[in-house]
Amino acid sequence: MMLMRHSRQKVLLVAIVAALLVFVTGFSSPTGVAHAILYVPVVVASMWSTRRSDPLMLAGLCTALAAVGAELHPEAESLGVHVWINTALAGLAIWITAAGVRLRMSTEQELRESEEEMRAVLNTAIDGVITSDEWGVITSINPAAEEIFGYSHGELDRANISVLMPSPFSEEHDAYVKRYLKTGEKKIIGVGREVVGLRKDGEEVPLELGVSEWGDGGRRFTAILRDLTDRRRLEAEIRQGQKLEAIGQLAGGIAHDFNNLLMGVIGCCRIARSSENTEEIKAQVIEVHGAAERGAVLTRQLLNFSRRKDLSPEPVLIDEVITRLKDMLARLLTENFDLHIDLQAPSARVLIDPGQVEQILMNLAINGRDALGERGHLRVETAVESCEEIGLGGGGGDPRTYVKLEITDNGCGMTEEVQAKAFDPFFTTKAPTEGTGLGLSTVYGLVRHCGGHIHLTSAPGKGTNIKLHLPTTDVEITPREAPKRAERQGTPGKTILVVEDDRLVRAGLGHLLRELGYEVLLATCGAEALSLCEERAQEINLVLTDILMPGMSGGELVGEIGTRYPKMQHLFMSALPTEVLIERGNIAEGEASILKPCSDEDLAEAIAIALKR
Repeated sequence: MMLMRHSRQKVLLVAIVAALLVFVTGFSSPTGVAHAILYVPVVVASMWSTRRSDPLMLAGLCTALAAVGAELHPEAESLGVHVWINTALAGLAIWITAAGVRLRMSTEQELRESEEEMRAVLNTAIDGVITSDEWGVITSINPAAEEIFGYSHGELDRANISVLMPSPFSEEHDAYVKRYLKTGEKKIIGVGREVVGLRKDGEEVPLELGVSEWGDGGRRFTAILRDLTDRRRLEAEIRQGQKLEAIGQLAGGIAHDFNNLLMGVIGCCRIARSSENTEEIKAQVIEVHGAAERGAVLTRQLLNFSRRKDLSPEPVLIDEVITRLKDMLARLLTENFDLHIDLQAPSARVLIDPGQVEQILMNLAINGRDALGERGHLRVETAVESCEEIGLGGGGGDPRTYVKLEITDNGCGMTEEVQAKAFDPFFTTKAPTEGTGLGLSTVYGLVRHCGGHIHLTSAPGKGTNIKLHLPTTDVEITPREAPKRAERQGTPGKTILVVEDDRLVRAGLGHLLRELGYEVLLATCGAEALSLCEERAQEINLVLTDILMPGMSGGELVGEIGTRYPKMQHLFMSALPTEVLIERGNIAEGEASILKPCSDEDLAEAIAIALKR
């Protein structure tokens, strides 16, 4: 129990006055009584002083007063030695009391200093610290923890720690604690465990948690919490940076493919222009259309790969992802390198975000290509292996299996020193302008995040072999229902206003929509579209508008139309994915949008859906 603190001057004044009162009253008491013992409360009173030497000083004063009192007492001569023995014993009691008081004051002072030091540490710690009793009742919480969870000072005092956990963990927490107290099963005790916390506003926050147990009289727990929000954001930025770096590496292959497409288009146009045969002209137009569709597929692949998305693990067929990326990997390597793919895990599923698999493949392919020099070959293989086969201690009939993803090149290889640092962030043997050194470290992080393992084997002049083992899952792949195709015809009597600043796109859309049976109005910009709406508001059923246009954007146009003509429907179209448009604030979440270029059937379906809203 902490004692009240008073000014030293007041304490000493009261103690000295008390000592003098005892000295005066001592003359009226029998000498046979050890009246010096009455000085003990004076020494005890010094506990309220601020200086630890005061009990000894008062003990000396009281001893002197007791001796003087025994000498001057009227009965002192008749009792003689007996008086001095009693006085000596009482003086000894005073000094023992003084020593005890001083020791207690020293202990309390050290305890106060320790508590103040600990309080200062906790109040300035950047990690959250929470202590609780064995039933989960919070006994203390530092400011960093309150900030992590969004509570003000004092709000969490005596609250149950389960209020900081999202469902279902909050409901299961008490059962965890009871089981631990009964059996010692450590479901919640440990260091470095990643968990999810619940803020006051209901938002979930990723945390790194360490829990320890302490206490003699009763069990107590201390939780150290570190907010991982910034780390997760940084990891996402690194992943995105890696994607952009990979796209930069792809630029040469993309330019090559597009130039070939354009050369083919120019050749088809030349043939059609010089031909008088209608069938020949039609055949060349079909070829041009096919080349354009191949270009659209290429750009869509790039957009999907570079897109910034939240990680969403799902059961993924690794072989299927590799097959889908085969052409992109070939472009990355160019014609100077041979790509061999051997897939032997057609039905093995891994619980991972599909974008992570793509990024792993692209980073390893880039790393292998850079090691090959001017020519060489890169081999990509998959297989299903058991724990025993890969040496993960799966004895005793362990049923776990892993998908092996193996990438081998016959490039320059690595020394033992380079291998030891290969997975370190920012370590690279390339020139400063040729890479960031994040490729293999990113792969390592992604593999470990999904519970996998990675093993690198290399030697100078003998190439490099990297094996990834990703744990399989029994979770079934949810089949995605193919969207029902709308018939390639429009709704008679419906009028569509097309707003598009590109002349060729605008003309092509107008032609298609008329073929579908719609009445069509064309506008080159937002201002022209508003004029047409004002003139023919009763006729227009749907506004089909581009988003990024000079002057008024598509979003601004739709907002203005919605204010003036609330019953008029709209459909956005853009060469950027919907997620990117929402992230940039071009359109609101939930708005209908179609990605350009699109097939006739996709556009017909999107328009039919928009008209029914």
